[in-house]
Amino acid sequence: MEDPSLSYTPANPRLKPEEMSYFHYDLYYVQPGREAEADAVAREFVELFRKKGIPDGYRLFKVLMGAEMPMLAVMVGAKDAADYQVQDAKTRQILGQEGMTLFQRAFTLSRRFESHNGWWRADLSLPPAPAKAAAK
Repeated sequence: MEDPSLSYTPANPRLKPEEMSYFHYDLYYVQPGREAEADAVAREFVELFRKKGIPDGYRLFKVLMGAEMPMLAVMVGAKDAADYQVQDAKTRQILGQEGMTLFQRAFTLSRRFESHNGWWRADLSLPPAPAKAAAK
């Protein structure tokens, strides 16, 4: 389930939603009993991103069921893998030591951490993208 209060949407996003076809996911497997601390760190991230005027947003999701609870998933969109890597480096540079400190706190609260990447496929999405008209 997405938690909009722990997600960040910039006032002037660098990319429009339709320009994002590549997604990077960071999965934080939070230590049981430390969910409130993890939420507090996530709120601090939102405030830091807002304060620094980061042009790229992210969406935070909480896993509500299953053996891997508690878990937070952070999703960042980009044009492609290269765009993500360039923007991630710029973001980390802008966040500076404040950001590094928050990342360290997030890792301290986690029992495991994973990163994954993927592409959005309109043809495999619901509802599916409209079919193109056949050439006559």
